[in-house]
Amino acid sequence: MSVLLLGLVASLPWISDDWAAAKKKAVAENKLVAVDVWATWCHSCLSMQNFVLDEPEVTKIAAERSWLKIDFDRPENAAFLDKFPVGALPTFLVVDPKLEKVVGRWVGTGTPAQMARFFKSASWDAKDPASLGQRALAEEDYAKAISILAPALAAEKDADLKTELANGYLEALSNTDKKLCAEKGSELATQLEGSSPGIDALANALYCAEELEDAGRALAKPIVDRLALEAKKNDPRLSADDRSGLLDLLASGWSFLGEDKRAEEVTQARLEVLSAARSKAKTPAAKATFDAHLVDVLVRLGKHGQAESVVRESERAFPDDFNHPARLALVYLEAGRVAEGLDAVSRALAKAYGPRRLRIHVLRVQLFVKGGRWDEARGAIKAARDEIARLDKGLVSPHWLGRLEELEKEIVEAQPKK
Repeated sequence: MSVLLLGLVASLPWISDDWAAAKKKAVAENKLVAVDVWATWCHSCLSMQNFVLDEPEVTKIAAERSWLKIDFDRPENAAFLDKFPVGALPTFLVVDPKLEKVVGRWVGTGTPAQMARFFKSASWDAKDPASLGQRALAEEDYAKAISILAPALAAEKDADLKTELANGYLEALSNTDKKLCAEKGSELATQLEGSSPGIDALANALYCAEELEDAGRALAKPIVDRLALEAKKNDPRLSADDRSGLLDLLASGWSFLGEDKRAEEVTQARLEVLSAARSKAKTPAAKATFDAHLVDVLVRLGKHGQAESVVRESERAFPDDFNHPARLALVYLEAGRVAEGLDAVSRALAKAYGPRRLRIHVLRVQLFVKGGRWDEARGAIKAARDEIARLDKGLVSPHWLGRLEELEKEIVEAQPKK
């Protein structure tokens, strides 16, 4: 039977990077707007687009919403992101176009069934603590989110709902109280489901523990133990990208606990997961989904030649995508091939747009520092600062801004005394 006879569509009818058009369409049709906030460099975003959002469970609800994709880096989307800020990618929203308020929010990945349920059920009628907590998080009202989610979490018996509540609760704590976030995450580690929201909750808790440095190691141990337990399973709710993320988190946790041998073993297992997933992918776009994680793993394991081959294959397939030369520059940086890295950075900057350009400028500075080319490194710092001045302040990554400041200090300290 054909797709048309089944009343299904092959893909969702996305409007790209045009909030005004999506809003107008939704108001005219009396619908809510389903939004995918993503980025071209975000592996989980690509995994959701290539392996989840076009599945029949999701596309069968196409007529119930207006659909909008927002590329985080596109300058034309800055106003939307000022109105609806996001702290992680991918973030999925359901927005009331008349009130311009978030009705529903889902951060991270999910299965086709989970995403279909989220997009379909989000409405103002939903007054459950998870929905109310997510609305507070969408407004970055962390105190309100905690006041809603904490008592509900303590009372909830259903494992799936408890996991959803814990994920939002730990996100709120990670933005307000790192110590309490780590403590609660450690306490909840054995109570959560091994689903994507459960892994995200554990991730928030582990990040909080790592921020505490030595004081966080004891709190991290139950979290790492739970991650290790989940890593031994083959949970069908987790995609290959999810499993890679889980193993990356586990490797980070073992390293934090001083278990470097275990971290390396986990990284090797992660390589096997990613290599298998990439080999099974049927299109160049599906293959490229795994590039970010695969290159990261290959570089960590010192397999620079293999990493170069992976990226060059994708750059040939997608010559207009800045991510591939940027990743190639990273490979060359780690391999000490400065001149080739600078060539790749130039190709990336010629194609890149928006706040992601800052990350590429940082990479350029790193290459000059690697080569001991201090005058050029200072010039690259100035170029990065000029780039920051042109960007919407709310979209400048604190991480890459901090890394730029570290490099500035490194350059000053490395100068020979006159």
